[in-house]
Amino acid sequence: MPRTKISVVIPTILRPQLNRAVRSAAAQIIDDCDVEIIVVADVDSDDPRLSELDLGEVSVLSTGGRKRGGAARNLGVAHATGDWIAFLDDDDEWEPNKLSVQLAAANSSRIPSATIVSCRITTRIQGRHDGFVGPKELIRGETRVEDYLFRNRKPTLGRPSLYTSTLLAPRRIALEAPWNESLPRHQDWDFLLRAQSAGAHVVQVEASLVDIWLNSSDSISASSDWRASLEWARTWRNSWSKRTYADFLAAQTLRYSLQRWSVRGGLSVLAEMVRCGALPHPQSLIMGLGGIVPRKIALSALKRRERTDLHGLSGSR
Repeated sequence: MPRTKISVVIPTILRPQLNRAVRSAAAQIIDDCDVEIIVVADVDSDDPRLSELDLGEVSVLSTGGRKRGGAARNLGVAHATGDWIAFLDDDDEWEPNKLSVQLAAANSSRIPSATIVSCRITTRIQGRHDGFVGPKELIRGETRVEDYLFRNRKPTLGRPSLYTSTLLAPRRIALEAPWNESLPRHQDWDFLLRAQSAGAHVVQVEASLVDIWLNSSDSISASSDWRASLEWARTWRNSWSKRTYADFLAAQTLRYSLQRWSVRGGLSVLAEMVRCGALPHPQSLIMGLGGIVPRKIALSALKRRERTDLHGLSGSR
């Protein structure tokens, strides 16, 4: 029997945390399986920093620069030779058993070739040593990705999540549902939704296998581009239930507009809610209105609030 092979795709803008991410991928303990690591730098091909990289047995590619994470991941997938693709952002890191646990979960699923495996994560903040495990609730059964992620979205660190760095996907799915290279944000959600449309099923394992670092430099997730968020949501408006769509608008797009103190953004989101003909759940609206609170203060408040709630999950790590 041929050995299973997993290709790890790490897009990067050459942040200093890249070495940490690569080390965590190279340290995977997995029997009867080969692991290849592909780093895709979204920088000019003649960037002198590329020649200075010392990453060991790692393939290093370049997008040519300023193509965004979607293009970098697609380039990595195109060069991958593995049966499975695991995505890892350059500022996150894996536990040593991450791939072995997820591969076992995939192989025990009903249709391994159509199964994307995620896991719990430990949320960490740069400059601090403590962390919190989430999400509290995992995606179950035949729950649709958009309903799991956005329906009644709660203002907690333990809310439903499917982070890019947790994903292990069959190579076939990664090729059939490539990342949308035009998106400035929501790239991971878009990939999962299109993979779902292509027949993929998402499962999550109980253990926390990934450390997600917040507030990294040049983080897209920390930006507040309400226009890009609204435009993206509109592309899925006819595919989601009205209530799920309203919850997304409230919890995500409204929050971004308030973070920017954009009256136009707030009015645009409210107009879109009226157009869809549904009201968001109160929790989603509360999350959206939380956009008026500065991000650092909001994160600090959430950590204090969830110190007790999330502590109980730490044993699953």
